Amino acid sequence: MTEYTCKILMLDKKDGFHIRQQVFSSKFWEVPRKDFQKGVIMSKTICFTGHRPKGIPKGSEKWINKQLMTAIEKAAEKDYTTFISGGAVGVDQMAARCVLLAGAFGPKLKLIIARPFPSQDSVWPPHVKAKFKELCIAADEVVDVCEDPYAVWKMHKRDVWMVDGSHVVIAVWNGKSEGGTYKCIKYAQSLKRPILRIDPLAKEVYWLK
Repeated sequence: MTEYTCKILMLDKKDGFHIRQQVFSSKFWEVPRKDFQKGVIMSKTICFTGHRPKGIPKGSEKWINKQLMTAIEKAAEKDYTTFISGGAVGVDQMAARCVLLAGAFGPKLKLIIARPFPSQDSVWPPHVKAKFKELCIAADEVVDVCEDPYAVWKMHKRDVWMVDGSHVVIAVWNGKSEGGTYKCIKYAQSLKRPILRIDPLAKEVYWLK
């Protein structure tokens, strides 16, 4: 079995990033083979879904970032080069930062921020809006799936757009059968997309059946 030394993102108490090395086996990122609808997938693309801060177990942020970075690194080794983040506060933005970091220290990766509508950040606190603006500037592309104004259904439409355009979904999911993350997972399953679940409660990572 081949082993790889991967760069792992760690998040310290001051919300700063640093890198350490860790070895993982070559079997970590063996994506199940699936047949997809022709004309939907244009490149090897992955999208993320996950919880807002209130759905993330307290103290699990470092572990989640580590698993996201590992998954992105292994995906890149399998020639997945395009990643889509919904841009929401929480897992979406954590994943986007991991893609940028992985791309800075490894192969060129494309980051797409898929906003449900242009004013997504209009009700966020100023410091949160500033961080999101930085992400959008750093991203390769920002897509507004719907027009303004705000509407809850547009969040799900954004998720549908992301899944439709992806080969694989990486889901940080706490197991609750409610909310946007669960709906996104169910939609991805209806299209038979492979889903890599990062379980922040059990601290496990595995492919959903």
